[in-house]
Amino acid sequence: MSTAHSFVEDDFFGPTPDANGEFATPAEGAKFMALMGIPQTPLHGKDPFLKDFPNRASTDFEQIDAWYAQHNCNFGSVMKAEVGGFFAMETDSNIPCEQFKQETGSDLTARLVVKSGPDRAHWYYRHDEESLNSLSNIGQTAADGFSLRSKNLQCVSPGSIHPERKTQYAILKNLSSPTPASNTEINWWKSKRAQKKKDEVARDSNGLIPHGLIHDVLVSQTGKLVAMNLSQKGIEEALLDFAHNNCAPPLDEARILQVARSTSNWAKGNPLEDIVLVGGKLAGSTGVSVIPMDLKDGWRTRFCTVGQLRKGKIPMLIEGFLPGGVTFFGGLPGEAKTWLALSVAKALTNTSNARLFLDKYHVPAIVPVIYLIPESGDEAFRTRCEKFGIPDDEKLFLCRTITAGKMLLSDSYLLEAVRQLKPLVVMDTLIRFNEAESENEAMQNQKLTEDITALRQAGAAGVLALHHATKALREGEMSQENVLRGTGDLAASADAIWGMRRDSSLWNNGNGPSEIDVVCVKPRDMDPAPLPFRIAITRRAQKQIPGSVVGFQSGIESVIDAEGDIKICRNTTAQDRREANAARDAKIVELITSNPSMTVQTVALEIDEPVSTTGRLLKNLGWHKPNGVWTKKPILVDSDAHVTPD
Repeated sequence: MSTAHSFVEDDFFGPTPDANGEFATPAEGAKFMALMGIPQTPLHGKDPFLKDFPNRASTDFEQIDAWYAQHNCNFGSVMKAEVGGFFAMETDSNIPCEQFKQETGSDLTARLVVKSGPDRAHWYYRHDEESLNSLSNIGQTAADGFSLRSKNLQCVSPGSIHPERKTQYAILKNLSSPTPASNTEINWWKSKRAQKKKDEVARDSNGLIPHGLIHDVLVSQTGKLVAMNLSQKGIEEALLDFAHNNCAPPLDEARILQVARSTSNWAKGNPLEDIVLVGGKLAGSTGVSVIPMDLKDGWRTRFCTVGQLRKGKIPMLIEGFLPGGVTFFGGLPGEAKTWLALSVAKALTNTSNARLFLDKYHVPAIVPVIYLIPESGDEAFRTRCEKFGIPDDEKLFLCRTITAGKMLLSDSYLLEAVRQLKPLVVMDTLIRFNEAESENEAMQNQKLTEDITALRQAGAAGVLALHHATKALREGEMSQENVLRGTGDLAASADAIWGMRRDSSLWNNGNGPSEIDVVCVKPRDMDPAPLPFRIAITRRAQKQIPGSVVGFQSGIESVIDAEGDIKICRNTTAQDRREANAARDAKIVELITSNPSMTVQTVALEIDEPVSTTGRLLKNLGWHKPNGVWTKKPILVDSDAHVTPD
C-alpha cells in the first residue's frame, strides 16, 4: 500500500484535507465525503447510534453540522447496494493488496483510499450493474485480511478519531470521486469468497465435523453425490465413507443411510403422485407446503426416541452452582456481579488438581473462558483480572473490552472462537449485547435469546450473562421477577438464575463491609436446589499501631486484594443469622467474664466488629463498666410484673 498522499487537483468547493490527509474536525471530513455523494451518519466511536441510520444518513452540510454540534461525534460513510451507490474494501494489513498484485499483475483501482490505522485502509468504489450482479453477497467477510462492505454497512469517515488509538482517519489517496471496480478486482473478490465458503464448515480439534452440524453437512454432501449421477447404492456407500472420514464418532449408520435415501430422492425430483398435499392443497399463493412422499419416512431422521438420547448426568461446569447451559447473575449496578464472574473464571481456568470455586464448590474440569465486557477499558479490566490471578494464557482466557470496540454475539469471529475453544462465554453486561430499543419488547428481545442459543449450538460449554435487576430487588425476597430486568423471555431461556443483593444496612454507604447475599431463584435441573450463601467483597480489618494507647486501628480492606478472590463469609437464612448472633454474644460474655477489665476496643478486635457496634452489643446484653470492671446490670421487676433491666 503506497504511503504517498495525492489529492484531487480540480477545484473542490468544500472542506479539503491538509498535507497529512487530515481535517480540522470530524464534521469537516464527513462533509468532504458527502460532496462525493456518500451519505453520512453520526457515530459513537465506530458505532452508529441513530435508529434506522442507513435511511437517515445524509449528505446535507447543515444536518452534518447539527449532528456534530449536538453530539460532538465521529461520522460514518454509509454504503448503499444500488447503482450509483458505494461499497468499500476494508483491509487489515498490506497483505491483501500484495496478494492481489501477485495473483493478477495489477494494482487496485480505487481512486479514494482512507487510512484507518497502521497498514489499514478503506478502498472506496462506486456500484455499477456489474458489481451489483457479481457481488450479490457483498457485506460479509470475503477472506482473511479484508472484507467488502455494502448493503447499509458503514466505514468510519476521514476526520473522525479512532476511539482506541486516538489518531485521525486520514485521506491516503484521492484522485477523484470513487469509480466502479475493474472486472479483474470483481473476479478476484469472487474467487476469495468462494475459497472462504469452501472452508467454512467448522471442525473440532481433531479436524472432524462435530455433532450438531453433521446432519446438515451430510444433506449437502448427498446433493453433490446426486449431481455426480451415482446410483442409489453408490450414493449410500460414498456418504458412509465420507461420514467415517470426516465426522466425529459415534456415528449411526442407519440414520446416515436414511439421510442418503430421503435427500437423494428429493434432489432427483418426484412425480406428482409422490407428493402429499398439506390440507389437501397444492403449494402456491396460499403458501401451503408440499411434502415429497419420501419425507413421510425421511422425517424420522430429525427426531430421537428416548433410548437414542444421550445418557449421563446433567453437565455441570461448577458442581452445585454453574450448569453447562445458560446462567444469569442478576443484581443492581455496582453490587459485585463482575467480581463473582471473575471468581468463576478463576476457578474454571485453574490448572491445579484442587479446583474449587469459593473454596466450596468442586470444578470437575478446566474450561476456557471468553469474557466480553464492553463496559470497561483495557486498563481497568486488566487490573481486575490481575487481582484474581486470571491466567495470561490464550488457551484458557480471552477477553474483549470497549477499547477493542463492541462485538455482537452474532460476530463470525466470536462464533469461530467458540467452535474451537468450547469455552464459557461471559457477557458483562447483557444489555450491551441487546439490539432491541427496549428490554420490555418481547419480539425484539427474541433476537438476543436466539444469539445466546447460537453460541450454545456453536459449542459453548456455557453462557454466563450479567444483567441488571429491577429496583424492587431491594424489597422482600429475591425472585425471578425482580432479579432480572425486562421481559420474561430471558428468565425462560435460563438454566440457572442467581440473584445478588448487598446488605445495605451493613454496607452503610461505604462505611461498613460489603457483603452480598447470593440466592438461586431458578435452579431448573440442579437437584437439590443450591442453598443461599453470602460473599464478602470487603471486610473490617484491625491494624496494630506501635506506641498507640489504643494499640490498633479499625478500617475496611478489600478481600480481593488480600486473598486474590472473594470469599464466602456466612449463610443468609434467618436461622443461620440467629445462630451466628447467638455465638457472637456468647463470645462477648466469655471474654469479659474471663477478663472483667478488658477494654471495649479489645472486645471489638476479638469479635471483628467496630468499637461503636461492640459497645451497643454490650449494652443490649445488660453489661456496664462503672468502676473499670464489667458488671451485669440487675434485672428489676416493676409493679406491672414486667421484667426490665435497671
